[in-house]
Amino acid sequence: MTDSIRALIVDDQQLLHRGLARLLVKLTTVRVAAVCASAVQTG
Repeated sequence: MTDSIRALIVDDQQLLHRGLARLLVKLTTVRVAAVCASAVQTG
């Protein structure tokens, strides 16, 4: 395995982790917003 391939794999993993983290934040934000909205509706 050459260094360039190893660097590409590490790069891919970092991008993947960043994407997953962003997705997690988005899901959490949506869930919090939904909870707030339902709380407002029920009064």
